[in-house]
Amino acid sequence: MESERTLGFLQSKAAQQFIVKNEHLDPHQLILNPPVEIRGFERHIADQIISRRKAKAKLPSWLEHKSIIYPPPLSMEQSSSEATAAFKSGIIKGDHLVDLTGGMGVDCLHLSQNFNRTTYIEKDPWLCDLFHHNQMLFDRKIEVVNSLSQDFIESLPDDADISFFVDPARRDDLDRKVVSLRDSTPDVTALLPALLKKGKDILIKASPLMDITAAIRHLDRVRSVYVVAVKNEVKELLFLIEKKWSGEPSIHCINIKGDIPDYFEFTSSAENTSTIRYAEAGKYLYDPNAAILKAGAFKSIGNAYNLDKISANTHLYTSGRRITDFPGRVFEVISPQPSKKELQDLHQANVIVKNYPSSAEQVKNRYRITDGGDFSLVAFRTSAGRSRLVICR
Repeated sequence: MESERTLGFLQSKAAQQFIVKNEHLDPHQLILNPPVEIRGFERHIADQIISRRKAKAKLPSWLEHKSIIYPPPLSMEQSSSEATAAFKSGIIKGDHLVDLTGGMGVDCLHLSQNFNRTTYIEKDPWLCDLFHHNQMLFDRKIEVVNSLSQDFIESLPDDADISFFVDPARRDDLDRKVVSLRDSTPDVTALLPALLKKGKDILIKASPLMDITAAIRHLDRVRSVYVVAVKNEVKELLFLIEKKWSGEPSIHCINIKGDIPDYFEFTSSAENTSTIRYAEAGKYLYDPNAAILKAGAFKSIGNAYNLDKISANTHLYTSGRRITDFPGRVFEVISPQPSKKELQDLHQANVIVKNYPSSAEQVKNRYRITDGGDFSLVAFRTSAGRSRLVICR
């Protein structure tokens, strides 16, 4: 009853207008000194203001729907962005999708587009109420079930045409952030046998900090791993598990930066058994995107584009000709061995450090360089262990 009363108030025109008009206010002050018109609902209004601010970067299209009720800030923090949710929607499809950890429901809304039927599972009744309200604004008809994921799994028939999506909460009992799947809630490694018994495949969203090799070892029948970055910042690791799969997983590196993302695919066995040439910096330097570096495709990316590597521990690559479709940054070397005067005259540049004894900030301070401009100062170690600075464009 209390939930219905709160939801009714947050849906009201007066509450919606107050949230938009006062989104610049300090939410803590709002709670301490609530205006008369929101008294009794001040904590919920404060949550709406905080979550709405987060939505501006993550979910810009949601702001177009003035009647949306946002979940608490913690749910917003773990929620996928529209960009990553849209990417996930292309990975799995079928008859019935079961989202076992519904939360805010951004992924559920996107994934549901490729299924005949979708069920949203969430243990928090308040989040269930919010999702039920919000899905109607997106013209979706998704079944909402307030249940523990374990209990719902037990109710399903065996060998059904079901795809599961799981995004475990990465917080422990003391509200500390955790990384491993075993420490997350629910523990998907413990649920895996039941999920494989009930459905056909499972898509797991994991922390971008997780060790990929360790995760594959703790899981079973992983067909594909997706390392997803947005504007060169790794946001998610995704593991696709298929009941009938028994081979080596492929690793997909995606950097979403516009209409056409950077994409690279490799396998761990190919990476481990391949060799690569090492060379001094040539006419061009190549810096792979964050997804490739996170995935550990250090030799595979160089071989795929016929590039030499600067050194085993310096993840920069070089060639005498420009590769236009390289998935990362490409620099033209202007001065391969700049003099002290050239460095002092640089004044403004973007400093990039790769396996170098000094930090970017220390390099900037040493040569009195400010950020910006058309040039980059790249600092790295060579295969012979020498420290190098090169000026690039």
